[in-house]
Amino acid sequence: QEVAKKLAESNVPQSINGLNEVSIKVDAKDASFKEPISCQMDLSKAAYSDAKSLSLVRYDLQADGSYKMVPLGGTFDKENNCLTAYMDQAGVYGVAEIPGLKKTKLVVGSKQILMNDESVTCDVAPEIMDEKTMVPLRVISECLGGKVEWQNQTKTVVVTINGETKTFTKAEGTMIKDNRTLVPLRTIAEAFGAHVIWSSAQHTIEIVK
Repeated sequence: QEVAKKLAESNVPQSINGLNEVSIKVDAKDASFKEPISCQMDLSKAAYSDAKSLSLVRYDLQADGSYKMVPLGGTFDKENNCLTAYMDQAGVYGVAEIPGLKKTKLVVGSKQILMNDESVTCDVAPEIMDEKTMVPLRVISECLGGKVEWQNQTKTVVVTINGETKTFTKAEGTMIKDNRTLVPLRTIAEAFGAHVIWSSAQHTIEIVK
């Protein structure tokens, strides 16, 4: 009850109504979180208005006693009315509707990606190089709602998202493959405050903002 009170006082989207009736199935033998834990949430008794804005969320306790919401995304199955997502650490979780939610799911070696649960084909697949996960900069930036500009004279890529501009060069670990720019996953995600869930076992990447 104390957690619920603090969540209500915090300026964050609240968990959807009826979530206390949601059945959560966790596909893991333990909760060590050496790998993200896949969980399936039955939302058949939950109240929501826009399935595309649904996201698993983690409420992180802050130093002042309030909670900060971290969106973790997930894939919604319309037929079974369930959300499948990954928990990446112990904490307080819920499911919330987040207006303007942007979530992208990629698989290493595959050109098919899921952007807000819609399948999209990109020109180059994510790959692992020197123990770094490299992802296509333009596709990820556009999935996050950004605009991308290539400056040939300086060999740099300029990305603008919500009025915030970042420049990517070789110093940030970018590389060119098949005339497309690849960038380390963490670099692009951290540059724009997106949350990343990486499963080394499944070779899947989820980027949520």
